[in-house]
Amino acid sequence: EILEKAKGVVVVVNKWDMAQEQQRAERRGEYTDPKAEIESAEAYRRIIAEGLKFIPFAPIVFASAKTGYHVQSLLDTVLNVTDMRYLRVPTARLNEVVQDAVRRHNPTVVRNKILKIYYATQTQVNPPTFVFFVNDTQAVHFTYERYLENKLREAFSFKGTAIRLFFKPRPKNELK
Repeated sequence: EILEKAKGVVVVVNKWDMAQEQQRAERRGEYTDPKAEIESAEAYRRIIAEGLKFIPFAPIVFASAKTGYHVQSLLDTVLNVTDMRYLRVPTARLNEVVQDAVRRHNPTVVRNKILKIYYATQTQVNPPTFVFFVNDTQAVHFTYERYLENKLREAFSFKGTAIRLFFKPRPKNELK
């Protein structure tokens, strides 16, 4: 539903104070049960990312409501995600990123059709929505769409927010 409704998301791992306390006890040699061992935050981050593959753009914050650990970081992250939802990308810069992505990785051939991207523009914010004008919408393979989304995320830091990509044929009045 997060993706379907294109919402922002932050994954919060609460009660991190308990994990930290258990790690300190492990260092003192007080935990002998290997199943009770707490892994590092980075190990948890990998486990969470694996389980939430459908939202790889979601930031993960380890916090403790009880002690206040990383609560400010959580609030900062939420505000940053909100900012990203309202980010307006200049069309010229957007097209530089798109053309660079195409140069680095040519579109795949779909049904004997080679995708040609003429230009892209951002049509709205909240969520950030991009329209790509192409020669043939049927030539857009889902893997190439994902590749373009990843390139936009990389270039513009759309951390924590879904973004939408649409592909449309170039308007007739723009055809040569």
